Amino acid sequence: MDEDENSCVPASLVRRTYRDIAPAEFTLKIEDFPLLLREMNTVMDNYHSGCFKAGGYRWRLSLYPFGNNKTRRDTNYMSIYLELAEEINSPVDVIIKFFVYDHIRERYLMVEDANKQVKRFNKARSAHGISEFILVASFFDASNGYLLDEMSCVFGVELFFTKNRMSKTVVTLSNDVNIPDDKEFFTWKLEKFSKRHNKVYYSHPFVAGERKWKLIIYPRWEKKWLALGLVLDGTNISNSSSRGGFLNFRGLNRNGDHKLYAKYTLVVKDQLNLQDIAKEGSDYFSEVTPCRVRRNFMELSKLHDQSKGFLGNDVLMVQVRVNAIFYEHDWHEA
Repeated sequence: MDEDENSCVPASLVRRTYRDIAPAEFTLKIEDFPLLLREMNTVMDNYHSGCFKAGGYRWRLSLYPFGNNKTRRDTNYMSIYLELAEEINSPVDVIIKFFVYDHIRERYLMVEDANKQVKRFNKARSAHGISEFILVASFFDASNGYLLDEMSCVFGVELFFTKNRMSKTVVTLSNDVNIPDDKEFFTWKLEKFSKRHNKVYYSHPFVAGERKWKLIIYPRWEKKWLALGLVLDGTNISNSSSRGGFLNFRGLNRNGDHKLYAKYTLVVKDQLNLQDIAKEGSDYFSEVTPCRVRRNFMELSKLHDQSKGFLGNDVLMVQVRVNAIFYEHDWHEA
């Protein structure tokens, strides 16, 4: 691993924020972190994850639970790095975000370069990361929720490729979302809602940003929540898994590297008092992750409260507006 003073970002130059959305590329769950530490004390100072694929390349996470001494910085911090796990002929430019999961609040701490500096991977430098990722004391503090039952923890990474000379793409912004309706929002009415007992329902497709979409709804998620989300249509949706505050559905095609980033608004209409429930979303969609669902969109107790007006005449009315889309597609030079 080729770490030096320029390949890692100190704590003073990082930005720390929280979000519900799971990392788009990779998550690493360690079931027994204390056992891993005991093993590392005798044979190694860092842990390498298995390889994963993103942007057409193979990568892996490298974690230093008690800091990377090679950087000569404060070892009161954990260090984390992204490593390129294959040889390349041309440089790869990436913006990197690292994550650790808070099990108590069901959210991710996201740590990134404060200036969103592009990191270049090449033959001379195959790793970049953050030397002062999180304070060791903060990680082991049970009130922060990073170490579940003093055993399990989850780390992650997300990549945005700014230039890929081996497989070029162009990122386009679409604000003209072209929803086929004379209104701003696409509206979906679910009649006889109290008699709908399926686990999940999909709306008919609508078009926004030259893409087909569907709304997805779980009427009784965990018997407590109304779960509502957005699906990029046209992908075979077969499996589901819960990651953080969202559910991610994986299609059969697992080689889709091109991603689409959408900003959107989900709404449950209050048909009596006009006190709608609206939540903003901003997510990556691809052939690998075509669906994003807010599992705790609304409590069922509030939904079924007759004074609120969300189920007027046993009709649930939900809406979506796609506000902006960034999407990648192949770029062929003339």
